[in-house]
Amino acid sequence: MRILNKKYWPVQVKTKLVYDKEEAAAQWCKDNMPGQHRWIMAGPNNWYFSKEKDATMFRLRWLT
Repeated sequence: MRILNKKYWPVQVKTKLVYDKEEAAAQWCKDNMPGQHRWIMAGPNNWYFSKEKDATMFRLRWLT
């Protein structure tokens, strides 16, 4: 598992998404969190966010 620098990526979200849902989640992030350095998927089911509010919105959409 890849761990990113918490200075830049302070919020980690782990999911149990299957491959096709992972692609949909990545597209959702692109559509809802435009711009660089707001989110990154670092390996399967490991998502990092630079802002807590982005991570919260991701959790609400993909973990409920």
